Amino acid sequence: MDDLRTFVSFRSTMFGASETDEGKDVVTWLADEFAKLGWQVSEEFVHETSGWFLSFRHEGRRFDVGVALLNDENSRWLLWFNEVRPFWAKLFGGEPGVPKEVLASVYELFKSKESISDVKWHTLGDFRRANFEEGAPAPWPTPQ
Repeated sequence: MDDLRTFVSFRSTMFGASETDEGKDVVTWLADEFAKLGWQVSEEFVHETSGWFLSFRHEGRRFDVGVALLNDENSRWLLWFNEVRPFWAKLFGGEPGVPKEVLASVYELFKSKESISDVKWHTLGDFRRANFEEGAPAPWPTPQ
């Protein structure tokens, strides 16, 4: 799972960008789409300085997805996925990570929406360098 890209940037005019609710409509839409996939989705969303967060469960594991507006001039958004694990699982559990099935579902969801474009998948390193202009077309490594 280490090779998977868990950050995705995209453009869309589907979502608003007000100063107070910036990204809330994105997490609301994601919650509806994730529920259609049969994932357990939290009913409450959390707002922090870095953006909006939504929690969901897939195959018994808990994940968070964060949403932030990167550029309001061209409606470029960023999502990032993270597994949430209890302390004991961090000590004794297996490797953390977001399963390929979760990212593949988001990949297919974005491909199915005409109003979502310029989708780019990024690594943690890309995120740390704020490098969102480059990116891969999918969350998994591209065969060489």
